[in-house]
Amino acid sequence: MRAAFSKAGAGAGAAALLATAANAQLYPDQSPLNHTCQLQEPLLSCPSQDPSKVDSCCVETFGGLVLSTQFWNTYTGRESEGQFLPTDTWTLHGLWPDFCNGSYTQYCDLTRQYDPIPSPNTTNGLPNGTFVPPYNGSNIGTFLEPFGRYDLLEYMNTYWIAWQQDNPGFWGHEFSKASSPHRRL
Repeated sequence: MRAAFSKAGAGAGAAALLATAANAQLYPDQSPLNHTCQLQEPLLSCPSQDPSKVDSCCVETFGGLVLSTQFWNTYTGRESEGQFLPTDTWTLHGLWPDFCNGSYTQYCDLTRQYDPIPSPNTTNGLPNGTFVPPYNGSNIGTFLEPFGRYDLLEYMNTYWIAWQQDNPGFWGHEFSKASSPHRRL
C-alpha cells in the first residue's frame, strides 16, 4: 500500500483533500469519521461491498459521479439575445450523482432550489415524489456579484451556455437537480 500511495504523490493528497470536501452520506450507518482512504485498497465504481461499509470520505456516493460534457455543433436558440456558443471548444454540462442500479438522486435540498423550470418537478421524478416548486427569486447569476466574481460570471457566460433558455436558468437547474445531493461542493 505504501508504495502505491507514494507513487501517487501530490496527486493523491489533492484527491484526498477533494474527497473530504465533497462528502455526501446517502446511506444509513456510514461513518463520516473513518477517513482511511489512503490506507485502503481503491474502491471502484459500483463495488460489491455493502454500502454501509463504504467510507464516505473516499467515495462521493455508492455508485459514483457522472461527468457529462457537451460539444458545441448547434445553436443556442437565443442568438438574438446575445447568447452565442463558444467556437472550437467544449464545456461541462453537469456532474451528477449516480447509483449502481441506474437510479440517481435529484432535488435533494429544497432549501437550495434555484431551478426556474424543474424537470421532472418531483424529487424522485415520479408522481408520488415531493413537489419541486419553480424558483422565482433573483437571477442565480447575481449570486456572484457580492463576491466581486465578475470574472467567473463572464467565464460561465462564455463557456457554460444553455440551450433554449437563459444561462442563469440552466445554472440553477444544474445546481438544484444535480448538486444539491452533495453535502459539500
